[in-house]
Amino acid sequence: MSGHGTVRGFTWRTAAAIVIAALASMLVVSGAVPADAAVVKTTTTHKITVAKVIDGDTIVTSKGTKIRLIGVDAPESGQRGYVSATRVLRDLLYKRTVWVTAVKGVQNKDAHGRLLRYVKVKVNGKDRDAGQHLINSGWVKARYDSRDGYQKHPRQSAYRSADAKYAMPRTSYVMKRVPSASGSAQPASTWNCPKAFPIKGNAPSKIYHKPGGRYYSATTPEVCFKSESAAKKAGYRASKV
Repeated sequence: MSGHGTVRGFTWRTAAAIVIAALASMLVVSGAVPADAAVVKTTTTHKITVAKVIDGDTIVTSKGTKIRLIGVDAPESGQRGYVSATRVLRDLLYKRTVWVTAVKGVQNKDAHGRLLRYVKVKVNGKDRDAGQHLINSGWVKARYDSRDGYQKHPRQSAYRSADAKYAMPRTSYVMKRVPSASGSAQPASTWNCPKAFPIKGNAPSKIYHKPGGRYYSATTPEVCFKSESAAKKAGYRASKV
C-alpha cells in the first residue's frame, strides 16, 4: 500500500463510493427512499371525487388516480384495526368531493407510484383533514415523516401530538351512514349482517355476496340486503364467484 492510499490501482475514494452506492441501494429496497424521488416544487390543490377507498390510508379518485395520505399509516390487511381504519376513511370520503393538496418539499409519489397528498373534505360546512381525522379515531398512526427518515411535512407536529393522545379503540368501528335503499339495513357487526338481511353489499365495488359464496365470509359489508332484488335495485350486482 502506498502513502497515497492505493492498492494495485484501487483507491480509498473508489471504495468509499462503492459503500455509499450500496447504502443508497439498501435504502431504496427498504422503502426509506421512494422509487420516484421527485419532490413537489409548488403547493397546489384541486377538487375531485373519491371513487374508492382501498384501506385506511389510500384512496382512488374518479379519474382512477391512487392517492396515499401524507404522514399516516393504517394497519395492513390481516392486522388488528385494518377493517375499522378502512371504514373510518370510507365513512369520511367515499363518493364525496374532496380537496387534494400536493405539498411543496414533499415527495410527489411513494415507492408504489401512489401520489402523496393531503386530503380535505367538508363535513357540516367545516373543513376536515382526513389524516388528522384518522389519527384522532385511534385506528391510524402518524408515520413516514422526518422522525422515520422521510421528509418533514407541514402537519407533522399536529399529527404526532394527536398520535400520542389517541390510542387504538378496543371495539371495532361501525359505519355511521344509515342505508337509504329499500330492503336494506346496517351491518350487525364488522363482519356480519342481521339474520333478516343476510346478503352482504360491498359499497366500493357495488358487488353483493350471498351466504355460501366463495368470498362471503371474507367480506366486510357496508350495507346488508334482505334479498337479491333489493340489492339490484340499489345498484349492486352479484359476485361472479
